[in-house]
Amino acid sequence: MILRRIAGHLKQQQWTGALIELAIVILGVFIGLQVNNWNQARVHRADERAFLLQLREEIAGDDKALRYQSRYVAQVVASGRSALAYLKGGKDCTTGCDGLLIDFFDASQVWGAPYDQTRYQQAQRLGYPSNPSTRHAVEAFYKSI
Repeated sequence: MILRRIAGHLKQQQWTGALIELAIVILGVFIGLQVNNWNQARVHRADERAFLLQLREEIAGDDKALRYQSRYVAQVVASGRSALAYLKGGKDCTTGCDGLLIDFFDASQVWGAPYDQTRYQQAQRLGYPSNPSTRHAVEAFYKSI
């Protein structure tokens, strides 16, 4: 319909009317594209916000596992030191050897923490977080573990 009106203006050589009609069409298309871009940016921000909440939960779980592993390693080291002190002392264990056996056993244990990096890897693929300082903090955390 609008094209017929523009064609009619051109046939009658009404250049001003044709240009006004054409400007209205161009402006309408531009506004439509801009609204679409704004909507996509809003959806992208909402998706990023939801994803970052999930990433936050993953980091909290990894932090909890890291603290647990730190306490575990401290106990293994303490048991190892106790066992080494006994070995360097050169004395025989005659009574109360159960604690010494536990120290030898604890010192021989190795435990690796299974850190979950699923959300972090997805975040990298999606380009989240978009804020550079937040991205740097998240990367620093995962590099540290």
